[in-house]
Amino acid sequence: MNILFEAIVSNPDDAVAAETGGADRFELCSALALGGLTPSLGTLRAVREVAAVPIMCIVRPREGGMNYSRGEYEVMLRDVEFLIEGGADGLVFGFLNTDGSLDIGRCREFLRHVERAAAGHTLETVFHRAFDVVADPDRALEQLV
Repeated sequence: MNILFEAIVSNPDDAVAAETGGADRFELCSALALGGLTPSLGTLRAVREVAAVPIMCIVRPREGGMNYSRGEYEVMLRDVEFLIEGGADGLVFGFLNTDGSLDIGRCREFLRHVERAAAGHTLETVFHRAFDVVADPDRALEQLV
């Protein structure tokens, strides 16, 4: 069995240390004390310059719940485009409804946007820690599958 070692990093120094320590992949975030937010394009490019492993970027505009306003969601879609252009190998995301259920509509819409923005390049997507707070984990897992 091959186990993937993913390290959370927030800057080039973290990336060098994590890769030296054996990380197979990074999840790049800013504001770790807030649960991880979308990294800046400058940070992504700086990490890309020092890292040979794949970089997964979180797309999360603010701390708190995973239910986003239309305006916040629009920012997330723009961030997707910048992160892809900046060299992200994948994106980490999550959308919930106010009742704690998965927002399947937003997830599907987001994934379609990622596919269009990637313009034929393969990009991995991962549903993030929003899963940890869903109201019904069994149902949510089935929906994600």
